[in-house]
Amino acid sequence: MTWTTKILIGALLLVAAAYGVHVFRYKLTVSLPDYPPIEKAVWLEQNWSVKNRDWFHHANQGTLTFSIPYEWFVALEQPVLSIFAAGLLSDPTYLDRYGFIPNSTETEHDKANVLPVGFARGKPIRREDGTPWLNPRTKQPMIGVGLTCAACHTGRLTYNNTTVLIDGGSALTDLGKLRQGLGISVLFTRLLPFRFERFADRVLGPGASSEAKAELRRDLDQTWAKFNVVRKLDQKVAQRSIEEGYARLDALNRIGNTVFALDLKQFDNYVGTSAPVHFPRIWNAPWFDWVQYNGSIQQPMVRNAGEALGVGATVDLLGKEKGLYASGLEVATLFEMEQLLAGKQPDVSQGFSGLKSPQWPETILGQINPDLAAKGAALYHTICQECHLPPVTSAEFWGSKRWLPPNSAGERYFQVELIPISHIGTDSAQAEDMKARKVLLPAVLGINSNEFGPALARREGSQALV
Repeated sequence: MTWTTKILIGALLLVAAAYGVHVFRYKLTVSLPDYPPIEKAVWLEQNWSVKNRDWFHHANQGTLTFSIPYEWFVALEQPVLSIFAAGLLSDPTYLDRYGFIPNSTETEHDKANVLPVGFARGKPIRREDGTPWLNPRTKQPMIGVGLTCAACHTGRLTYNNTTVLIDGGSALTDLGKLRQGLGISVLFTRLLPFRFERFADRVLGPGASSEAKAELRRDLDQTWAKFNVVRKLDQKVAQRSIEEGYARLDALNRIGNTVFALDLKQFDNYVGTSAPVHFPRIWNAPWFDWVQYNGSIQQPMVRNAGEALGVGATVDLLGKEKGLYASGLEVATLFEMEQLLAGKQPDVSQGFSGLKSPQWPETILGQINPDLAAKGAALYHTICQECHLPPVTSAEFWGSKRWLPPNSAGERYFQVELIPISHIGTDSAQAEDMKARKVLLPAVLGINSNEFGPALARREGSQALV
């Protein structure tokens, strides 16, 4: 490398850094924890087969969380400013630093999957105008990539170099940091010629024509413009936002931002993420009459559709014919996920037969002290049971009057008491934000309420979306 080339590259880096600082107005690096990779992973027994677990981890719900094709996601480099090639953004060890669990199950399908738990490859991706998004060189359709339920509802902990993995548990992910890292990676790829050339070689193959590269660059520019819209909206509401961080997300406000601001292109509906909460456990939940933790939704498929829309499932809410809005939701997959989680009708003889809560792994975490366990059970009964109900292993739970009569399908659900936050004494922001939020809606939607909760349920639960 000649001195002239080094000076040119240095100048380009300075220009890119200056431009990036102007565009992002925050550091052009992502602050991530650095810790050893997983040495030994153990999935706890929760009544799922390896095949069921693998399917749930990567089933396509129709989400396009990252607004880019899978072929781009595995070709982008990490958000590191360097004249040399950085590692790939999709490197499982690198994504682990955002909290996403590297693949570790055992089926043949899973062995070929480089994506972490909770990532899914989807169907051929389309542009916003509905046309197929083709590879500029091969003219073959590229496919989508997005997050699934498992991204936020798979837990883990590490003890003595053994990582315990828990299906349906609270994730330790940071989606905000991943979005930031992806944006910086796309920006660097646009600005740095040598980085773009490496990206083009991965997406198009070596020796692509200048025309194919020019088309790829136009696609990259359009993608950055879309990212930039969200970046500016985030800046606008920054003073009213609370940093979410690892293991916490303001999921409902994010869903509202996607559906009522970005999908509708009604940007006045964009609000700050002001009420981040931890990801709830989801075992047993399919049999509760309330299916959203703040008591806002009772219909499981409405909740599932909302979750998918919130992480990028496409929907056209501005269609001209009322009731005929196009949607990318994989409704059959959402239903199959719900059935896998639920299992058969629970009863006292078999308990819950779908995804079960994990049992304490004594071979990993040590034996339970029976005397302390008995004292803990007494404390739970005295202090906790009023709100959290008797243990599901107890006759008291199965004999509870809260089990509702069978519905038209012969299924019985458990009536969950909605307890006032004033009684619990915890932060009320999550519930109050949803209750107070208002949205501006076009008349074509036919929604006669501007309240966020009712409008969201109406739109998600309508024939148009599901």
